[in-house]
Amino acid sequence: MKVKFRFQSKQSASLRMLLFLVLQGVAVGLGTPAPQRSQDPVAAHTPLPKVECWVFNVEFMNCTWDSSSGPQSTNLTLYYWYRGPPKECSRYLFTGALTSGCWFGSKDIKLYDNFNVELRAPGRHFKQEMKLQDLGMRAGERGVGSRLGGEWLFLFFL
Repeated sequence: MKVKFRFQSKQSASLRMLLFLVLQGVAVGLGTPAPQRSQDPVAAHTPLPKVECWVFNVEFMNCTWDSSSGPQSTNLTLYYWYRGPPKECSRYLFTGALTSGCWFGSKDIKLYDNFNVELRAPGRHFKQEMKLQDLGMRAGERGVGSRLGGEWLFLFFL
C-alpha cells in the first residue's frame, strides 16, 4: 500500500517532521501530565543515557535520549535552562509508555545561548551543556543547481 502526502505551505515543514516522528512510533504528548516515576532497584544502577537535541528550522526542537541503552523501566524527566532556574519539560515524547524525549516550541529556543539539560531518575541525574546553533536542521530546499567554474563546482539552492 502506498500513501502519499502533499503539503502546500512553508509552515508544513513542522507538520512533516511531526508526521515522520509519529510514523516512526514516537508520540508527542501535548500538554501531557508529568510522567509517573517508579522505584526500580535494577534501574537505579543503570547509567542515564545521553541527550541529543535537533533544532528544526528554528521552528521547534526535539531532545531525545536512547531508552534502549539499558533496562529503562522508569520514566526519566528532563529539566532545561539557559541562565535561569531549571524548568521541567512541558511536552514529553513517548516510546510506548516511557518518556523518550522532549519537544520545544520556537519560543523556548535561544540559538546563541548555552543550553543546559539534566536528565533525572530516582537517585540519579546526568547534566549536559549544548550549543544549539551547532544542532540545526533546515527545511528542505526546492532544488539544487550547479555550475562548473574552472576547478570549482558551485552548488546553489533554488
